[in-house]
Amino acid sequence: MTKEKSLEAELTAYFGETLCRLFDAEWKGSYYGYKNQNDVNFYTCRIKKNEFEFRPSKFFEYYFSNGKEDTGSFNDYLNFDYYYKGTEKYITDGILKNINNFC
Repeated sequence: MTKEKSLEAELTAYFGETLCRLFDAEWKGSYYGYKNQNDVNFYTCRIKKNEFEFRPSKFFEYYFSNGKEDTGSFNDYLNFDYYYKGTEKYITDGILKNINNFC
């Protein structure tokens, strides 16, 4: 496993556990640590607070693969999300507002 993949796994664990403790959320699915060669945290590891669910590894995996220009900053990730409908981009609430809505 590369240093980058190891860092992704460690950051996923730290970020996910921090949110679980701050918002009384829980881990769902399986977390694979930095020694696991399957690199599957994006698909298996998620955090759930009532009905809100998200993948804590998403930002880190996208950021290391695509860079800041494409992925945005960590602050943006926490506070904003977006989706496309056709070619139009729509901005919605980020993780912090969503998880607060389910507290």
